[in-house]
Amino acid sequence: MTSFQKPSFTEGTENAPVVQIKNLRKAFGSVVVLDGVSIDVHRGEVCTLIGPSGSGKTTLLRCINALSPIDSGEIRVDGNLVTNGLLLGQKKPDMKELSRIRSNIGFVFQLFNLFPHLTVLQNITVAPIKVKKVPREAAEQRARQLLQLVKVLDKADTMPGLLSGGQKQRVAIARTLAMEPSVILFDEVTSALDPERVGEVLDVVRELARQGMTMMIVTHEMKFAREVSDRIIFMEGGKIVEEGPPEQLFQQARNPRTQAFLRHSGF
Repeated sequence: MTSFQKPSFTEGTENAPVVQIKNLRKAFGSVVVLDGVSIDVHRGEVCTLIGPSGSGKTTLLRCINALSPIDSGEIRVDGNLVTNGLLLGQKKPDMKELSRIRSNIGFVFQLFNLFPHLTVLQNITVAPIKVKKVPREAAEQRARQLLQLVKVLDKADTMPGLLSGGQKQRVAIARTLAMEPSVILFDEVTSALDPERVGEVLDVVRELARQGMTMMIVTHEMKFAREVSDRIIFMEGGKIVEEGPPEQLFQQARNPRTQAFLRHSGF
């Protein structure tokens, strides 16, 4: 594998962030899992969330993609208010408008979530055809290009049940890319994989970083996080404890809790 080289990222001042999160609060009963979280993610930025299990990282991604209602705060993607109607106790959201907004937010899950009754090619084309009304021929041509990008073009006509875990996850990434999202949310995409398959999935994410894809990543792969990220956010107890560029956070973390977490992670 060749050495990874990510293009330098400079926070733009002329455009609003792709993702804007302001004072986000989310609780499950008496347990507060997100406590006043605020994050801006700019176009082309790779923002990685690290921290112990239960710190709110996955819940944050689910809130961004409107998979979980919130108690208070605001989330915007491309300037569109994702949380409109999703605050607990409010009236139901406009599902047509919410579907339009969510079509621009990619989400790659831990457990792939491929349709088992559809071929790999059909898994990738079904949403562009049905949601974005892309002609079938164009959708299939784009799908094959993406399968080549993630190195599983030869599996186009294969059923998901015949794929390895790494192949399934790469297909899931291709499916997400087919919708041409503004941002992709990655939730521990290697946690369900055999160790031998982790590298092939991370290579795909590295390639997306090279191409300037806007991404938010939740991972316990610290070496990968340091390599691919523009900014790393350490969370604990539903709060942002510390954030900064990878070299600063890994070498000069200021908060004792961040230091302890990285030390136990081998840094």
